[in-house]
Amino acid sequence: EHISEVQQTQLEALLRVPDGARYSRLDELRTAPVTISGLALVRALERLKAVRSLGIVIPQVAAIPPSRIATLARFADKAKVSAVLRLPRARRLATLVAFVHTLEASAQDDAIELFEMLMTDVFGEAQKEDRKARLRSLKDLDALAITLVEACKPIVDTSLLDEKLRTTVFELVARDTLVRTIEDIGELVRPPDDVFYQELQKQHRRVRRFLPAFLEQIRFSAVPAGTDLLTALEHLRRQTRSAADSTNAPLDVIPANWRRHVGKAQNASEQRAYIFCVLDQMRSALRRRDVYVRPSWRYADPRSGLLDGAEWQATRPMICRTLNLPPNPGPILTTLSAELHRTYRAVAARLPHNPDMRFERVGDRNDLILTQLDKLEEPDSLLALRAAVGGRLPAVDLPETILEMAARRRFADAFTHVSERTARAADLDLSVCAVLLAEACNTGLEPLVRTDVPALRRDRLSWVNQNYLRDETLVAANALLVAAQNDIPLAHAWGGGEVASADGIRFVVPVKTIHAGPNPK
Repeated sequence: EHISEVQQTQLEALLRVPDGARYSRLDELRTAPVTISGLALVRALERLKAVRSLGIVIPQVAAIPPSRIATLARFADKAKVSAVLRLPRARRLATLVAFVHTLEASAQDDAIELFEMLMTDVFGEAQKEDRKARLRSLKDLDALAITLVEACKPIVDTSLLDEKLRTTVFELVARDTLVRTIEDIGELVRPPDDVFYQELQKQHRRVRRFLPAFLEQIRFSAVPAGTDLLTALEHLRRQTRSAADSTNAPLDVIPANWRRHVGKAQNASEQRAYIFCVLDQMRSALRRRDVYVRPSWRYADPRSGLLDGAEWQATRPMICRTLNLPPNPGPILTTLSAELHRTYRAVAARLPHNPDMRFERVGDRNDLILTQLDKLEEPDSLLALRAAVGGRLPAVDLPETILEMAARRRFADAFTHVSERTARAADLDLSVCAVLLAEACNTGLEPLVRTDVPALRRDRLSWVNQNYLRDETLVAANALLVAAQNDIPLAHAWGGGEVASADGIRFVVPVKTIHAGPNPK
């Protein structure tokens, strides 16, 4: 009742496949970016714009539980279009409304995350090219330095009269040669904290492809620490709309190492440097959450979950008792400050006489060097214990272990159908364990398919994979396993009992995703 006839028609059109297309608009909208490129970011922004053009907003007066909205949206995101079409019209519209309502935040997060990855790629490539250029210039810089050394030798010779100094220098190195040497050194050297802007300029066309659309579609807000960046982004947004609006750029956001390149952001080179500087600051601000967007799941206001005002004052005593902290933070902060001061003074006093700690000059900074610990040889008792434990471990396959855990701890019960129906298929636990094994070992379903076992047939495993495996069911199952581990006394002997230790494993990803890349080794 809160959506118009036009919006209802637009939502129904999402389920139809346009002429000449292979997929419906719903399939296109729920497909996240899979490559890291400027074109992929432009498409992600077009996807966000398409979602916003539907104008679907669930008002607060509707008083619909968020969990219900999430359930309907999850079904529309995972189910086939044909399954959505079979729903009654009222439920179908409600499902699509919930999906579009939550999709704006997801689409905006996808675009910002892709922007972060793309800018990391842009700056990373420029930094690598800068290192290569610096290495290529070392030979020329050495030759120029040798010439300059020859010219400077008479300057430090105290026996040489001042009136003969210039004549002696020009006898060793011709004046024209010395002038060219000074000019060439000035072009090759740079300040220690300088940025690699010369190589970044080559990436400008790549950035120009997506920057106007990004600034137009993504509207940031900021905490007090990000207000200068917000002003700079607004200036860039106006500048992309009108090339004439290129003066009076806000320079408060420019750090010291960028100022020699940005200047006053008047000419073309300075304006490009200004763009790259603002984008570099935005990367850092996004990681610190100094800037945020609405709506969003990953880039929302970090203060949105904090208690404030009367609600905080009412909850504050209970939280302080839980954390064993006094309501007045003054005394405890004073105690911590005094302890930190004493510890710092004690460490500083022992530093000159500590043989395992020293400072070494590395480049333009002092690095703290700690002496490595000596290797401890493993005692014979540890070797014997390891052999005894290894001999007592049962020789079982991984599928047997998973099935035993499913029988003992019933973690498979946490995997519920996406529609939240409570009916369970026969031998569903066996199907869930098989799908988990296929996902964990990255083998696919093929090695686990058994035509003589109904719970292991291809259609059953595919159905379980599509309808039962999702983030919330995996989290619930993990919680059951962590609770089971917490009941083991040996786990408490190793630590708190809430975490496990596992070796790192490289998985081959069978589908395209922006979260995976080639192994550099």
